[in-house]
Amino acid sequence: MNDLFRELFYSTKNKGLIGFQELYRQAKPLNQKVTLKLAKEFVDAQENTQIFKEPRRDLFNPIVAPDHSYQCDLLFIRDGGKLNPVFVMMEITTRMGFLRAMKDKTAESTAAALQSILDTEQPEIKALEHDDGKEFKGAFEELLQAKNITDVTFPRLENSKTSLGKVERFNLTIRRFWNRSFRGRVRVSEAIPEIQEFYNGRKHSATNRAPEQTTAPEQIAKVRAMDVIRGSEARNNIRKDFKKGVQVRLREDTDVFKKKSEAKWRRKIHTITAVDGVNFQVSDAEDRNYRAWEMLPLKAVQTEPERPRLPPEPKPVRAGIRKLQKEIEKENIVTAPRERLKPPVPKQAPKPPPKPAAKPKKENVFTLRRVDGHEFKKVKGKLKLFFKVDYHIVENGVEKPTLYPIQPAENFWSDEGINPLIKKYVASIKAKDSSEWLRLEKYIYENHKTKKDIKAPAPAPARKPKRNPLETTLNVELPTTRLRPRK
Repeated sequence: MNDLFRELFYSTKNKGLIGFQELYRQAKPLNQKVTLKLAKEFVDAQENTQIFKEPRRDLFNPIVAPDHSYQCDLLFIRDGGKLNPVFVMMEITTRMGFLRAMKDKTAESTAAALQSILDTEQPEIKALEHDDGKEFKGAFEELLQAKNITDVTFPRLENSKTSLGKVERFNLTIRRFWNRSFRGRVRVSEAIPEIQEFYNGRKHSATNRAPEQTTAPEQIAKVRAMDVIRGSEARNNIRKDFKKGVQVRLREDTDVFKKKSEAKWRRKIHTITAVDGVNFQVSDAEDRNYRAWEMLPLKAVQTEPERPRLPPEPKPVRAGIRKLQKEIEKENIVTAPRERLKPPVPKQAPKPPPKPAAKPKKENVFTLRRVDGHEFKKVKGKLKLFFKVDYHIVENGVEKPTLYPIQPAENFWSDEGINPLIKKYVASIKAKDSSEWLRLEKYIYENHKTKKDIKAPAPAPARKPKRNPLETTLNVELPTTRLRPRK
């Protein structure tokens, strides 16, 4: 029968991927003695089926305690790069939770958080379980003595997390609520009251009712009875399946980055060597106590038949050369250094031709040429004489006329009468050389007023050029900025 199952299960068509029901459907026509039980036992005995099997949930022994018994712990929530401590307390039977944000993790802050819960929520606390951290010493112990609360301390040793399993599971729920709905939106001190209100108001998966609605003595007794029954069933399963000498597989280490599709159990097989209540010792493993939910009991183990596998990938050539070099150096085989080929000299790119020397920039020389005229214009029914003044700017000997609007003679020197381009021109001279500005100002004013030729204040030339009596030239050196004529 086993040969038939093995042939079908590892056939080219199935490749060990079918379940026991499909295996039964294919094997039944070939042998009428095949049963579902035999097919299931064969599939459960296969190594690949065992290491990917989901952990059992009927091996957890719930914590049971008298009425008004609580567990407490400190939870640290990261918010904005800072760890914020939160005091967490839960009633063991009803799962009623209490939360308080704290400034630090000192014993005084922990005592103040508990005092705040006693003042506002007013729960009746007869016993309080916690670990032996420093935050539960000093002022916290004094507060428990003052309130006549039994102090139950679990040392931080092996399996201490399971002894405080109720409050540790509550911590996980709080973290999930914070990461899903509150992180990055509000501060921890603002989110904690909302998390407490939401948790106590929703139906709990273990009790099938909301913690704030589990207040009547009959309801509390019913929840405790459910925990007792569940714990009794778990202990019976442990005594039945986990005995001395049973072969087991150990659970793979949990990792937040591990995918659920990966193996759940290790391939190595161990044997239970000692049993102490719910604690077990196994062979060829770490010297510590194991719980039942950390082990998978095995009735039989069958490995799959050998199948051709891909050849291992060749190692890089460089790695092999380095390994060989180390071996040669170790054995001192080579006594003389080996000549190495010189690397080829890279061809040098041809040098670009030298750039021609930049020609020195000539400074622009501007001169100002004025042409006077007059015109009669009718203003308010009367003829008035207007002087027609036209200034031409000559740049490096090239004349660039700038038309100047007809203006009354008395308004020429006012801000409205002066040409903006000429105003900018003389302003640049003023900024460059104040003495040059004074000479230009004197020249323009006197020439306009007297209409006489006045020589520009410049060095006397070797030969005086002939001048037009209606034209006057002023030689002035300006910055290299080019003046644009007014459009």
